[in-house]
Amino acid sequence: MNIAASYKSHYESEDFKNNYSEFLFQDTHAIKERIKNYCATSYEFEKFYGFNHYFSDTEIENIYDYILENIEEFTKDFNGYYVGYTSLDSVSFGEQEEQLTGIYNHNTGKEYSLKYLKAIFEKEDYVINNNYAYYNIDGGIHVDLLNSEIPIIKNLGEFFKINKI
Repeated sequence: MNIAASYKSHYESEDFKNNYSEFLFQDTHAIKERIKNYCATSYEFEKFYGFNHYFSDTEIENIYDYILENIEEFTKDFNGYYVGYTSLDSVSFGEQEEQLTGIYNHNTGKEYSLKYLKAIFEKEDYVINNNYAYYNIDGGIHVDLLNSEIPIIKNLGEFFKINKI
């Protein structure tokens, strides 16, 4: 595997996605507001759980904590630009840049020629501009409120059914 294919393989790996996941859930207040609004007014939420509800701040805090503790269950990939109405947060991968100068062959200790690097990076679908290679990755990852059931909400829905509320 050449160096360009190796970089590309890394960009398409789970490890690469996991590196980006640390950027999710940074804006706590905004995410709690999204949860509150989605639970109260979202048609998608109503389809998933069977009801809409205005949760108290304490309940929202518990829902937020549950999602944060189980973030892998709620994180999924997206392609394109739209992540969906019930997305709480997202990170787009965008364009990855590689500088094509100063790259050495570890076996020989010699620097790769720019001409050689441009050729192999182009072959791997990178866009070459001067001394840089760019690889565009469509999509990213996002946290979707409806990607998994939340026990607090599910239990409330069952309470509503039993009591015909």
